[in-house]
Amino acid sequence: MNNLITPDEKHLKKIKRIDDYFASLILPRNVDGSDPDNLLIKRRKEFEAICVGLKTNGIANPKNLSIFEFFATIEEFEKRKRKSNTPNK
Repeated sequence: MNNLITPDEKHLKKIKRIDDYFASLILPRNVDGSDPDNLLIKRRKEFEAICVGLKTNGIANPKNLSIFEFFATIEEFEKRKRKSNTPNK
């Protein structure tokens, strides 16, 4: 219990090794603005592509939708698509 108040160097080294191990398991995300594989640029392009699709399907200003409206609209279009792809019995 005393180690919690005044940590022993041995325990600090063990904690550091454990922290380093778990940190090594996390894959870094590319957010370098000059790199074409930048995660933020990819997500922005995907968002723009979805907005074009929504406009094509009658949503006037998809960028002005709240996040809840945006995802609800996408879900509704996905439901319609699944329904239209299901053969009638």
